[in-house]
Amino acid sequence: MKAIYLESRGAYRNPLHSDTLFGLLCWAIRQVFSEARLVELLKAFAAGRPPFLISSAFPCAKDGSGWKPFLPRPLLPPQPVGQLSREEAQRLKRHKRLRYIPAEHFNQFLQGIYSESSYYASGDWEALTMPVLWRTDRWRSTIDRLSDTTDGEGTLFAGPEYRAAGGLYFLLDGDEAELVENALRFLEDFGWGGGNSVGYGHFAATVGASPLGKPVAEPDRFVTLSLYHPRPEELDHFHTGEAWYELMVRKGKVGGHFLQAGDFWKRSVLMFAPGSTFPARKEQQVYGRNPIVKGRQDGLPFDVQQFGYAFAVGMKSAKE
Repeated sequence: MKAIYLESRGAYRNPLHSDTLFGLLCWAIRQVFSEARLVELLKAFAAGRPPFLISSAFPCAKDGSGWKPFLPRPLLPPQPVGQLSREEAQRLKRHKRLRYIPAEHFNQFLQGIYSESSYYASGDWEALTMPVLWRTDRWRSTIDRLSDTTDGEGTLFAGPEYRAAGGLYFLLDGDEAELVENALRFLEDFGWGGGNSVGYGHFAATVGASPLGKPVAEPDRFVTLSLYHPRPEELDHFHTGEAWYELMVRKGKVGGHFLQAGDFWKRSVLMFAPGSTFPARKEQQVYGRNPIVKGRQDGLPFDVQQFGYAFAVGMKSAKE
């Protein structure tokens, strides 16, 4: 397992969720290697044998000693709350707003050292210096290609842009991880996500060690670090134990610069967000699947897969 660190060179247009990264990496593999090589990989994904797994991109800070990666705080049973003073209520609010935690704290959750209650009680989270992530709306205007001006009504519009002080990183694992690494140089030049032709989404990529600790022995739960679309039998299993999760609706576009399609919207997919935790299934290593969100029935020459495999990390339940 490795970490791909993306040092920011400016703003980026889209949050780099795992499904966005998957689409970018697939097109990069096609450009760097061949369409046949990409088709071979996609067949393995469709058959339930993912040749590589990726997480979503998370923030990281950088100082003289290197990268300081953060990970999503695992979603776990909330701590019981009784009568609180005003000060304690404000402290609890700050704790609930804590979306990312340092990798060393995340690893303690995996080992069952921290629960939601014990992490709050420890106070270790209160002195954290969080990486800076912010979103702004940039106003832009459309250009009439015939007059080469912005004359006319309705030409002014706002679009989001994101910035990360330091950078982002995502985790990469699997038999074909080296293939993905070889495609990174293409994305360094081309850009990551929308707006790359006007300077958005440019990062310098470096490969580093994973911030995760040693795998947990005999885990009874797992936390996903990617957007996760489960198989029906996995959903049935989650009914037998506690699942703590956040849901996200994902709806993307097909192809971008690489495929000019008139109807470019994919079908919406409901997915579990990174940080969601679930009861583990004995001896199961791979969770999730890639649903088809557009394809031959829509007039395209191929089926479009949405990345829905869980980047599953085993964890132990903490004893209260």
